[in-house]
Amino acid sequence: MAAQIAGAPVVTISDKAERQYVTEQALVSYLENNGCNPQGMKVEDVDQHKIETVLLSHPMLRRAECYVTVNGRVKISVEQRVPMYKVITADEVYYIDTDRKAMPAWQSVTTTVMTASGNIGKRMAREELAEFMQWISNSKYWRDAIRRVEVRSPKQVVLIEKSGRHVLLGELTDYEAKMAKLRKFREQQIPGEPEYREIDLRYKGQVIGRK
Repeated sequence: MAAQIAGAPVVTISDKAERQYVTEQALVSYLENNGCNPQGMKVEDVDQHKIETVLLSHPMLRRAECYVTVNGRVKISVEQRVPMYKVITADEVYYIDTDRKAMPAWQSVTTTVMTASGNIGKRMAREELAEFMQWISNSKYWRDAIRRVEVRSPKQVVLIEKSGRHVLLGELTDYEAKMAKLRKFREQQIPGEPEYREIDLRYKGQVIGRK
């Protein structure tokens, strides 16, 4: 019996209805460039694990599954990475994804997310700042209120409201309690009262407004 030969791989991007940073054809080319295009190979020689490993090395993918059908078709399903927030430092621009991993700022990534800028190290970007940015993104109230985050140092985190007002958060420890104080302050402001240009939340039990 003649050996069954694999046809062209069928690549499906499972989440392309929500976002599309790469095309199916580009992923086939990626396999080709990495010596993993299974087309024309004997089916029993198709290394599914290697195909998955190569695809997972692509900077825009977070999941890849490869299998061979009974009629010799190589099918591949992939899922793209999801940016959580954008990091801008003096030296580079990148995203932190929802898995809290650094993700390159490719031109095709046009998703609108919050931005954090300033003196941000990679560890801070992946850990405490990622936790805080995820908390903000999970709240419609704060998504509607905060434009961006400015990190002057790990102990000096500043929120820039969409009104332009600065909120001095200080360290990111106890940020939920600090943000609860800020929300109470915002909701108790008297209409027509002069706006504060700066709100200071760094001191326990206090909210300091500076006009």
